[in-house]
Amino acid sequence: METKPTIETVLERLSAMESRITSRLDALETQVSGFGSRLDALEAQVTEGFQKVAAELKLMNRKLEIMTQDIMDMRARVRDVEHRMDDVENEVRAKAS
Repeated sequence: METKPTIETVLERLSAMESRITSRLDALETQVSGFGSRLDALEAQVTEGFQKVAAELKLMNRKLEIMTQDIMDMRARVRDVEHRMDDVENEVRAKAS
């Protein structure tokens, strides 16, 4: 009863499987490292985009503050004009009576 050829065959098959698995793992490792570098580049772009958006929002906030102040100043002037016109109308009515 000779088992040596059978054991050698099994060992050869195991060796062949090991080679295929190693080859596939190497290919997978290459793909994963490629994804990693692509993700790093994407992260950098996203970070840069968020920084630009934050800067633009800050600028828009400043402009909105200025615009709000201008509107409030204008409303104050309009009220002042309305009061002055009321005073003039009252004077005219008083003289007419």
